Amino acid sequence: MNMQLELALSTLLIPLALSFLVQRLTLKNQSFMILGVLMTWLVSYLWIAGTPSFLPKEAVEWSVYLGGVLTITSFIVKSIKSQALLFSTLSILGVILIAWPVISHAPTIQLFAELTFFALFAIIIAFRMKDSSKASPALSIAVSNGGLAIVAGLGGSLLIGQLAGALASALGAFAIYELFKKLEQTQMNYSTRLLGALLSLLMLVVARIYAELPLVSMALLALSLTLGLITKWRYASGLGLAAVIISITYLLLTTDESSYY
Repeated sequence: MNMQLELALSTLLIPLALSFLVQRLTLKNQSFMILGVLMTWLVSYLWIAGTPSFLPKEAVEWSVYLGGVLTITSFIVKSIKSQALLFSTLSILGVILIAWPVISHAPTIQLFAELTFFALFAIIIAFRMKDSSKASPALSIAVSNGGLAIVAGLGGSLLIGQLAGALASALGAFAIYELFKKLEQTQMNYSTRLLGALLSLLMLVVARIYAELPLVSMALLALSLTLGLITKWRYASGLGLAAVIISITYLLLTTDESSYY
């Protein structure tokens, strides 16, 4: 298969088509939305990265298992506060698990400072994002991941770029609905927002530690995600887009070459 066609199918077309199917099937029962979005992203993940090891050998594989844990427990834990606590716990655990090979072999103060930085974003999202305070969460998550896809692609990490692009596409139908409703309504429920945020943050950590993408660019993308999810403003996704543009610009102006992951 032509490489460009394969990239388009796995990263954009297939997850976008499946997102419309998930949107259609979950209109009457939103509790299955989180499962549908995860399965949509997993289709692309399996195509792009292959089947994850039972005990993850690659850092990005933790996103699959932790995303699965969040999805399964969302059917059991119904309280918003409990879901927020679970999200923050899984996010912090994910940051530690992803970085553990580096922590165990070459711990540095800078590394711990960066991990704390990403963990703080998770905590802010968990306890500042309310169930009904955002009218465009899908668009905000898609914008942040679209930015990560571009930054990772330019920075040399095609794997993270594809997975981030696939997540943005998996939320495409919900983002398009929000645009159609002029950013005043959303179909995306609270637990699915948490899943999108969890996967996004974990991929940002992988991109920073293993692809060695610039901290400033990754911080701006994390800020884009956070602002888009917690700001109580109709055009909050616009703030996220601005952060994405600055992130891409910074990378282009300061980075000539980067490691591949």
